[in-house]
Amino acid sequence: MRGVNKRDLPQKPCVTCGRPFTWR
Repeated sequence: MRGVNKRDLPQKPCVTCGRPFTWR
């Protein structure tokens, strides 16, 4: 479980860094 799924695009707060990043 990474907390970051490919369905949570395009923007999600990084659970590791705690920063909102935009990705595709």
